[in-house]
Amino acid sequence: FTDEISGYVSCGRGCKTGGVNPFGTEQLLKQYNPNSTVGDVFPKEVADTWEVGAKTVWLDNRLMFNLAYFDTQTDNSQLLEFFPAATLQAISTADKVDMSGFELELLARPVDGLSLTASYGYLDAETEEFSGLPAGLSYEGNKRPATSPSTVLLAADYALPLGGSDWELLLHVDYQKQGKTTWDWADTPGAYRSSFDLLHARVAVQNEAWQIAAWGKNLTDESYNAEHIVLLPFLGALYRAAPRQYGVEVAYSF
Repeated sequence: FTDEISGYVSCGRGCKTGGVNPFGTEQLLKQYNPNSTVGDVFPKEVADTWEVGAKTVWLDNRLMFNLAYFDTQTDNSQLLEFFPAATLQAISTADKVDMSGFELELLARPVDGLSLTASYGYLDAETEEFSGLPAGLSYEGNKRPATSPSTVLLAADYALPLGGSDWELLLHVDYQKQGKTTWDWADTPGAYRSSFDLLHARVAVQNEAWQIAAWGKNLTDESYNAEHIVLLPFLGALYRAAPRQYGVEVAYSF
């Protein structure tokens, strides 16, 4: 539209092949859960997506603001699940899932060497059709598993030349927040992960050939679940995510 403001529209179709679950999956799972809809064969997944957005720059390229809105309609949305009672993994599918949302991103360079980033994403992932269930039971309106309705990122990077040498100091810190995540199509009570916050940092010195860095992940030692496997309502197997971690890296480019 101008030298500082541009817009875009895009659309596309993505496909994921269908396949077969372990032989006898359907019969075995129905022994433990008569409401199971997992079959021995699962169909291909097809996703149609469109997106509209704008990218803008301000203050002589020291400030950038971008925004986007998107919508994805998926047929036969696939989900890899572990069924502990039957001790097997299998692909389950929902007939139709709609995922829509928006993203906001702000990038600033207030002074030379310093970059600041802030972004927010919102996602509404809803199951629209889910066939094969007995009368009176419906998953329509439930959230698609393994999706979070909101994500937040705040980050800062600073580069500082060291004296008159060819070395420079690099500093990075970022804060991430992820919203509540459900784990199964049925939206089983208790089968979700609460929102969590993570803080990471990295400091490095480098020249054209060498980089020496120290880093820390999950510096606040946040305790959260990387995965949840539903056993029974209000009962599940939890897989804890990594706790606080530190490390040192040395790299040489040639």
